[in-house]
Formats: sequence, structure tokens, C-alpha cells
Amino acid sequence: MNQIYGAIADLRNASGWVIDTNTAVCLQVAGWTASFIALLAGSGNNRQLRIAPTAFLYQEDEDAAGEFAAELDAGNLALWTAAADDDPDIVSPPMGAEAQKEINDIVRLSRRGGRRRRLDWADAEGIHLAERLNFALLTGDTLQARVAQARNVAVIHKATVLEMMTYDAGLSIPALCDGLGKLIANSSRDDPCALSDDGRNRLRAIYRRQCPGEHIAT
Repeated sequence: MNQIYGAIADLRNASGWVIDTNTAVCLQVAGWTASFIALLAGSGNNRQLRIAPTAFLYQEDEDAAGEFAAELDAGNLALWTAAADDDPDIVSPPMGAEAQKEINDIVRLSRRGGRRRRLDWADAEGIHLAERLNFALLTGDTLQARVAQARNVAVIHKATVLEMMTYDAGLSIPALCDGLGKLIANSSRDDPCALSDDGRNRLRAIYRRQCPGEHIAT
């Protein structure tokens, strides 16, 4: 994994997580959204979760649904909505003026070095949340990860989140193997949960260990 990303130990040791939309999409592909939410709600777990409000609720004009509603199916969106209803801190209200200025600075930072694209507001907002709360940012967006790292935010790749789920979420063998199969089959560049060769190979290795006799997904 690229050195801008932390290891699975960094993920486990973080006091809280800010989850980006692309990581939520991967959990949906695997069928593990409910298990991820349950992992956070488990007894003895003191870790907190946050979702950038623009990603979850608002576009920049505050007139339409955010990325979660646009990229997740109705069932998975309902799971996240129920989690946010149970814990109102998961999705904070729209940011105030001071926070918006800081988020705008993050957007500007993303254009430095001649980059062709800049972060959208939701991605910059996720970095701001992680920085302010000292949480780890869970993402598969390399630009978001690089900008976050430049602001001393711990960044965990979405493939590492998926790997952690196979060890820590208490998945049944059928749920584990079915989810891994779907992730591997939907991990090429243009698929919903695009992964690098390294990320795909790590999931394949778990599949081979945990799913004996199963046909390895391509």
C-alpha cells in the first residue's frame, strides 16, 4: 500500500473514523454495511464515527441529496440514516463560517503543484472533520489522502478497512466469503469498488485462507 496510507494497526488504534463515500460504496458491494455499523456499536467500543455533512445530506447549493444518496442503494442508505438517527453526532449540521473558511483553504491546497483536479467540498469537509477531531480518514481517493496527509491527518485506505472487517467484524463464513467474492469481482478500475492490484491481492489471500473449496473470484 502507498506510504501515504496507514496500516491496519493505525485503523484499529484510531479514536474515531471519518468515512468517505467511496469506502461506504465498498461496504455496500460486500454486503457488510450493517456489520460495519454494528462493529462500531459493539459493547466496549469507544470509537466514534463521522460522515461529512455535505457528503451525506447536502450538495454545495444545499438543494439536493449528497454523495451517499447518489451512490448507495436505498437499503444501504437506510442503514446509514438509521445509524445517524441513533447517534446524531455521526452527521454534524452544516459547517459554520469559520469552518467553511478552513475547508475552502483545504480545497485551495488540493490545487497546488499543478494538479488538474481539486477536491470537491465534501472531500475537503471530510479532511477538516478528521483534522479537527484527530480521527482517521477512511478513503480510497488518492488526492484526498495526499491533501489530508499534508495536514497531518492519518489516512487509511478503503482496502485496509475491508481487510479489517474480515478479522474484526464477526462475519459468518458465508457472509465473509460472499463479500470477498463480490469485492474481488467488482474491484477493477471501472467497477463500483475499484482497488489496486495490491488491495485486490490482499483480499484474494484472505479468500484463499478462509474459504477453502470455494472457487476464487476473478
